[in-house]
Amino acid sequence: MESTMRMQDMQPMVKKIQAQYKDNPQVMNERLANLYKEENVNPLAGCLPVLAQTPIWIALYRALLNMSNEDLLIEPFFWVPSLQGPVASGGNVGDWLFPFKDGAPPVGWHDAIAYLILPLILIVTQSYSTKVLTPPSTDPATEQTNQILKFLPLILGWVSLSVPSGLTLYWVANNVLSTAQTVVLRNNYNEKKAAAAPPASAVVDVEAEPVQVPRPEADGFSSKKSQKKKSKKKRK
Repeated sequence: MESTMRMQDMQPMVKKIQAQYKDNPQVMNERLANLYKEENVNPLAGCLPVLAQTPIWIALYRALLNMSNEDLLIEPFFWVPSLQGPVASGGNVGDWLFPFKDGAPPVGWHDAIAYLILPLILIVTQSYSTKVLTPPSTDPATEQTNQILKFLPLILGWVSLSVPSGLTLYWVANNVLSTAQTVVLRNNYNEKKAAAAPPASAVVDVEAEPVQVPRPEADGFSSKKSQKKKSKKKRK
């Protein structure tokens, strides 16, 4: 997270290099690589946490399906009827919501509403997490990526209707914890950055207080001239 925030602080320098060497991509890449090396920043560090969680999601999904096949997750959890529902064997949303029978979904209105609450919470937490993790940017390419990421919560909400609710619960918990961690780390980083900045009194305004540098040659010339005048007066 700290690497991501430092990357944001470096954006003015990065844009300056990109504009200066836009006609020479090879030199531009070399300059950017040197900049990242000097600042001790890895531009790919922000992707590592997401890539590291992907195997965990897949493993957890398979584990929940295997436990569901053995009916090991049939106990309710808070308002959720069971962590293996509403799809216990890799089904899809149509298996438990459609078709209606006697005006009710196959699992009944009570269980259907209970299962639908968790995807709604996932959409809300994912939207807030995406907003916190992707601050606004003036770069057109970055802004376009941020616009695409706004649809990610809706996609995850739809996918969560086809997986065991235990996996959706993991997504929600991960969003809450990662967002809280991001806020804490960002505040600490801003405090360290403010403490490391020089105080306002240490900054000298050169334009407001111009410094007059004495001219030794002129002073020496004028002093010699005055001495000659004094010597002439004494002779008279």
